[in-house]
Amino acid sequence: MLAIQFLTRLPTPQVPDFQPALLAGAARWFPAVGLLLGALLTAAAWGGSRIDPWLAALAATLGWAWLTGGLHLDGLADLADALGASHRDPERLLAVMKDPHLGSFGVLALLGQFAAKLVLAMLLAREAAWAALLLAPAWARWGVFAWQTLPPLGRIDLQTRDALVRGPDGCAEHGAADSLPICKPCDKADAGPRTNPQGRTAFAPTFEGRFAQTPGMAERFGWRRPPLAPWGWAAALAALSWWLAPALLLAPLAVWLYRVWLARRLGGVSGDCLGAGIELTETLCLLGAVVLAAI
Repeated sequence: MLAIQFLTRLPTPQVPDFQPALLAGAARWFPAVGLLLGALLTAAAWGGSRIDPWLAALAATLGWAWLTGGLHLDGLADLADALGASHRDPERLLAVMKDPHLGSFGVLALLGQFAAKLVLAMLLAREAAWAALLLAPAWARWGVFAWQTLPPLGRIDLQTRDALVRGPDGCAEHGAADSLPICKPCDKADAGPRTNPQGRTAFAPTFEGRFAQTPGMAERFGWRRPPLAPWGWAAALAALSWWLAPALLLAPLAVWLYRVWLARRLGGVSGDCLGAGIELTETLCLLGAVVLAAI
């Protein structure tokens, strides 16, 4: 029930005696929620296909956004804005990702994602390839198992914090200091509280305001990774894909490539990254099914 509440807008009974640990444990059911979403989307697309494939695609695409409440689309837009505006500055990337406003890069990402799903869903409806719509949401949410084990974005160690905020050569008097006992510009010992000329702690406004993030999805689910759930779900989804939609057997490759990109480009993961990964994996699954049907 918690997994359904977190990932969809579907009504569910309230969970009695809720504890944060239950939310972490709910991650094991994310692929099941994906199968539920896939079944509902397939039913909507099938109904629309009785009239026209484009109506089927519209029903599926709008249903996708409504059932999820735009949760993953929001992550995709935030990540696109952050990547477009950060210019490889990790501090700015985090700041933009936390900004609730939508920028031009986010708008373009949303338009592209919506158009891609609309066209791909139409092509699948035209071929009556319903299995791809059924399984793509499940594979995408299975990817959370792989992505959530990366370090959460916004967490940096104390030494890195001091180096970023206080600089390589300064001291407390200059509002910056390094780990060396002697300040290079003024040849003074770096002792006492590290404050800037205005008397404020040097790292407080920068670190607390820009780097520290409130615990998000990555932190809530990453610390308790179900040991057997990823493998069990992988086997089940692979068997279903082999039987119904062989193209989706490539979904684990898409999940792995996204994890590699997150590790190399961002160095970690956040809730927005997880949402963006779900959206991108769904689209790649649909694309793979369309290409295989054409071949």
